[in-house]
Amino acid sequence: ALHLPSMAGFPLYDPKRPAMAEGTYSRMDRTPRVDGVYTAVVGGEDPPPLLASPRGETARRLMTKAHSGRSAAGFIGAVLLVVALVAAVMTVSPPHRPRITTSHQHSSAAGAGSNALPVAARGDTVVAGIGAEPELVSLATEKKGPKCKTAQPGTPCYKDVSWAITDGIYAHPEWYLGLTNKSNFESFQAVVYKINSTLCPLPCNYVSEEEGKEKAKDKPKKKHLNEVEVERKKNKNKGKTWKLKKKTKQEKKKEEEEEEKENPQKKKCHTATSEDEDDTCFVAVHWAMKDGIVQKPEWYPKLDVWSSFEKFQAHIHETNKSACPFAPCTECHTVLFGEECHDHVLWTLKHGIHKHPEWYKGLTTASRYEQVQARLHEDENTSCPLPCAPRLFGDPSLFCFSVFQSHGYEPGLMRAQLRKKQGIFSCDEFAVIADANMYLGLGPEGPVNTLVIPHTTVGISKDNTAANTLIFIHAWQEIYNDFRFSHHDWTLKVDPDAVIVPSRLRVHLTNFTGQKVYVKNCNKYPGSSNWPMMFGSLEAISQRALWAYMKGSDKCKNELEWEAWGEDLYLAECLDLLGCDHVNDYSIISDKVCLGVNCQDEWAAAFHAFKSKEEWFECWGTVFDKSSATPAHV
Repeated sequence: ALHLPSMAGFPLYDPKRPAMAEGTYSRMDRTPRVDGVYTAVVGGEDPPPLLASPRGETARRLMTKAHSGRSAAGFIGAVLLVVALVAAVMTVSPPHRPRITTSHQHSSAAGAGSNALPVAARGDTVVAGIGAEPELVSLATEKKGPKCKTAQPGTPCYKDVSWAITDGIYAHPEWYLGLTNKSNFESFQAVVYKINSTLCPLPCNYVSEEEGKEKAKDKPKKKHLNEVEVERKKNKNKGKTWKLKKKTKQEKKKEEEEEEKENPQKKKCHTATSEDEDDTCFVAVHWAMKDGIVQKPEWYPKLDVWSSFEKFQAHIHETNKSACPFAPCTECHTVLFGEECHDHVLWTLKHGIHKHPEWYKGLTTASRYEQVQARLHEDENTSCPLPCAPRLFGDPSLFCFSVFQSHGYEPGLMRAQLRKKQGIFSCDEFAVIADANMYLGLGPEGPVNTLVIPHTTVGISKDNTAANTLIFIHAWQEIYNDFRFSHHDWTLKVDPDAVIVPSRLRVHLTNFTGQKVYVKNCNKYPGSSNWPMMFGSLEAISQRALWAYMKGSDKCKNELEWEAWGEDLYLAECLDLLGCDHVNDYSIISDKVCLGVNCQDEWAAAFHAFKSKEEWFECWGTVFDKSSATPAHV
């Protein structure tokens, strides 16, 4: 049945459009459909139906008259229009229209004989085709087009769009040009709609690229760009030079004396820093935070390994004023995720330092958050408060993270480790990643929440392990977005059921710090193909090697046949492809899956696998010679 909407609501022909010669057409021509939406003419040698046929020319003339109102018998003209359209449709074959692959078709779209064309969209432009030269096809909608409807759960359209968001954009990013994993649902649905409107309706709240550009002209820049970039340019034009100017001790002393004269009742404060060469206070606080709290915890009541520099200095000032004559300055705040200043800091690290290095002298992408925040605090009209003293890192510094599912035993196991400040939570900094937003507890800087990646179904790899590469492609993307990896010597991905000892890890890794390497930690089958391997229970990657991955991951996704691999094999093959070296250290981990586990091994720095809290803390107690009691209320 041919559905014909009312003429008033859906104009079928634009009389202002130049007339088309009969029997000719343009490859980029747009053919009006009966639902009022322009469709694409893709390939083929036949002219587009309806308007390019002889009968279509008659229909076009009738449409022109009906639309413009010049016909004396408007009603009769409308009837003749319908008859002409129906006749034209019956005499020509329907136009070939590309259709997007469904969730179960996407994985085989590149196979021989497949008639499902993968798509990639950038605004109103679509790239269609695999195995042939892609054609750019312009698709546009009339303002009075069909009513919008965002796909609802349970519908075929919703399933296709969901697959594109969670899998397609990562497995085949070339199909979705202009979109990212952060693009909204409507943008992905718009891609499906523009290729085949019978599969998905036009989504609501969708703004095309051209409309978005027009709105962006009137929309003010984001504050973190406006304040960090525009304000700097304004001051630069005034002839000011932005530099990190360090005050001399004489200048500091003079300012303190003047402040003391103005406000003699105000108690002086000074937070010790490593720049105070003759300040014994920094040395005392450093020892207390790294060694004293571990060796003599009774000396530091109400303090623990997560306590801040200021709290340790305040304690030493109260108990031994000869070591720390001044109390620390406590009017400070280090930015947290979600705060406006946090956006400023990330923009500076990811973009500002590269675009305008003269604005950030002394800073690099490896600079700590506190260093960048202190720099931004100097700006006029800044939203960044004075940061607190940065936490002290070990040497080499370790950034650790775990990936786990939001259901099952893993969330409880991670919460138990957090309460004890063990596992990845004993590294210099850490992150937790899951397929849902979860609160695990309190950490050294406040609430510990998961970074969220899409839920992804996994199969069985060629080695009879989980084919979970796509999950970790998502996870590594979140590690980049977080960006804290950039100021650590090593990044370690640790399975939730692995016990780790950071002090031993540093011994194993210190000789390779600064090199472009990763660690292969298991040689279960010497001489066999793919052995030795980097087992996924503990993946140790140096900063240089991880930067190589972050910059070259697209090359790996495009050139490696990773779909049936486990994520540890994929990461190792990817790092090899990108020119990274590896070191063999089979003693860094005692792994039940490799050659067996022995928690009494005093040289091993990690132990795997202990899936229950009781088993995990029993091994932890053996390693540290402490009570293995599981923390309560987890």
